[in-house]
Amino acid sequence: MLRLTTVQTLFKCSTSSIKPISRKLMLVFAFSLPLIFNQATETVGQTETVEQSVETHTFSSFLDWCANRDNLEESARMTVDRLLMLTETSDCNQANERLLTRTHLSLPGNQGFNGSPASPTTSAISNLEPLRSLTHLTSLDLSYNKISDLSPLQSLTNLRAIRLWYTPVADLAPLQTLTNLTILELIGTEQVTDISPLSSLTQLSRLAISDSQVTDISAVRSLTQLETLQIANNQITDITPLSALSNLKELTMSNNQVTDVSPLQSLTNLEFAYLCRNPIDNIDVLRPLADRTEILFGALCPAFDI
Repeated sequence: MLRLTTVQTLFKCSTSSIKPISRKLMLVFAFSLPLIFNQATETVGQTETVEQSVETHTFSSFLDWCANRDNLEESARMTVDRLLMLTETSDCNQANERLLTRTHLSLPGNQGFNGSPASPTTSAISNLEPLRSLTHLTSLDLSYNKISDLSPLQSLTNLRAIRLWYTPVADLAPLQTLTNLTILELIGTEQVTDISPLSSLTQLSRLAISDSQVTDISAVRSLTQLETLQIANNQITDITPLSALSNLKELTMSNNQVTDVSPLQSLTNLEFAYLCRNPIDNIDVLRPLADRTEILFGALCPAFDI
């Protein structure tokens, strides 16, 4: 019989590596990010407290954004204010210098882990344009914000880790240029249906896309460096692409619609597989993995989801 054990750990996280740890994937980064914002023109009869009167596409640094703060659209101004708060100064030159020394930037919104408030003074941002020039960043956390447009991230090609928990992101196409990424967290991105843009991220060692609306995981076939994959709480039926992931060590795919798990037979490095709440037809096909893989399925699944 297969060796089925209760899960001890699901994801571990540190600033240098990400591995399973109990209950929920937890991963902490420190990040930042710049971008441009479209110029707003004055319209007769339109009343606004602040109108964008500068051409932000000419901005080349955070200093430009900060110096023109009072003329920015409100969403851009809010992002500038968050960066000033992060750098603990109201001086634009000092803030710019401090941002230039950062490789990790964390700008979580007004909700923390498990729904708890991140900070009473923290507000969610929606505009990433002021981050566009921070091309030296290697890790970025934008969780719990109102971000839907990731296009400002396209220029941040040095990024190695991105965390986007619980954001209204739908289009992942802007991420396809970030080929140095090794860690990508897209947990609670309920509007994501298409992950095909991720096929170019061949350096990924950890990918988490859970609580989304993904049905097709063909894109992961090219991600042969993956060691940890979290695809729980989606609408996945076919896991054939996983057979190409020879380096995969940890797989979490609970709460999907998978009936055939035979593609996992070839994963000789697999150490942990969380397969709970799938209508699997025949778990015995994984018998060859029994001596080296902990498999959670059926009656041994915890009552709660992880």
